[in-house]
Amino acid sequence: MWKNKHLVHFLGLTLHFFDDDFNYVTLIVGFRKFIARHLAVNLKNFIQKELTKLEILDKIVGVTADNASDIVKATSSGFGTRFSCFLHNLNLTLQPLVKQQKKTKEIEEIQISENEYDSMSECESQKSNDDDFELNEDVEDADLEEEESDEDDKDSPGCIVESQSLLSRIRKLVKMIRKCGNICSYAQKQINLAPDLNNIKNFIIDFHIRWNSTFIMLKRVVKLKDIAMLITEYPNKIDGITKKQREKLKKLELTEEDWLLVDILIKVLAPFFEVTKMLSGRQYETLSLSFVTKRILFHSLENTSNDPKEAAVKDFVLTNLRHHLVEKPNITDAQNKIILKAVYLDPVNLKWLNQDEINNTEKDLVNIFKNKPAPPLQNTQKNDFGPNLAKIKSNQTAAEKLASSLGLIVSQVAPIQTDDKRIQDEISFYRKEVSSNNLSFSNFWKKNSSSIPMLASAVRKYCIIPASSIAVESAFSEANFIQRKERSSLSSKNLRFTLVLKSAKRSTIYKQLNKKKILIK
Repeated sequence: MWKNKHLVHFLGLTLHFFDDDFNYVTLIVGFRKFIARHLAVNLKNFIQKELTKLEILDKIVGVTADNASDIVKATSSGFGTRFSCFLHNLNLTLQPLVKQQKKTKEIEEIQISENEYDSMSECESQKSNDDDFELNEDVEDADLEEEESDEDDKDSPGCIVESQSLLSRIRKLVKMIRKCGNICSYAQKQINLAPDLNNIKNFIIDFHIRWNSTFIMLKRVVKLKDIAMLITEYPNKIDGITKKQREKLKKLELTEEDWLLVDILIKVLAPFFEVTKMLSGRQYETLSLSFVTKRILFHSLENTSNDPKEAAVKDFVLTNLRHHLVEKPNITDAQNKIILKAVYLDPVNLKWLNQDEINNTEKDLVNIFKNKPAPPLQNTQKNDFGPNLAKIKSNQTAAEKLASSLGLIVSQVAPIQTDDKRIQDEISFYRKEVSSNNLSFSNFWKKNSSSIPMLASAVRKYCIIPASSIAVESAFSEANFIQRKERSSLSSKNLRFTLVLKSAKRSTIYKQLNKKKILIK
């Protein structure tokens, strides 16, 4: 659900599936103006109506959405298994630490593609028509609530309060540098004089709905540390500013202890930033990768530190991480089994499962397919998770590189021999191929899907569920660009058609149909 500046609400739906070559495909299939009250029953009816039109309601295996109470209730049944947006939960985990400021008119345009901020579109409200979704607003919903605030009401530890205070002072300093023309010009002049800062423009201010913008702000402040110290220690060197401004700059001066705390915050937040980048792409941000990154994050926080401040910050973040990724989502046994199957069937991430998880998942797959016939194969372990395992291959994924930098090493998957029966044949063949090949997900299944058709069908069911709602958030950003002020009179219907067509045209499905000269209607 998204609201533009004219208070017009839109509800977006994205569809995720694999094409014939096991490439990840995301399509925008719903983007309508939502006129009804935001009751769970109205939201659920809207989603059902859209999926019924596409004749795919009975084919949905899972849904990923945020934790707003109305969305949670609307998607808890009728659309397969529900999963909470992983990135949304990470944001809630870190917000109590970074305590970001509310949205202001000044928003930094950060030149990093993975961290572009989603903004609101500016479209005129259109009169209701059959392309808009509207229901009886008298429907009662006793459980209707606003999304609960995830700010921790408990008193924060002293080190956390100190960190929050430090971040507040840094924001004030950066904001003052950026807003005051004379200070900004002085900072820019100093940056231009530094030979190692050629690609740096100026300081960056963070944005309240994206925790990773705070990390980017801190990294930039550290990179411009000498200039920040020059501005705050010697404000008299800056021409054209008032006495009051000089006094304020002096008060915002950071001590050596403050800079050490900044380094600690960057160190603790760095793995979260890398994980956010991994999961923020449009391609393959699935449950398998979220399982891997979740283990990496817990490992990074559970490593003890001799520095009491670093230990306190890690402990605070770890408590929040457990709350938002384990306790609050209340992951059911069915959800956990789906996640494990998604990881198991991903040849790149299978190595992250321990032996018990592998055994249980294989038993689950056998139970699912035991009564289904399997074609003969064309060709006819010990695995633990922990620091004392065999070295990983040199051709590492982004997750493996991050884990390795944190001292976490993952073993390779050894081939096993199983009973030569039906699904066991496929499992044995799969394990053997994983251990002997170093192919990407899509290349592996494109090569082997005909040899292990049962597992290939399971891949299409379990490995496609997205870990985050980044696809629909990107759709909102696209809507903002399409319906900018120069095109503010674009109707909601035309906006929807434009988004759907753009989404289809950039997909691999469009390219495959285009090669076959099939016209998309």
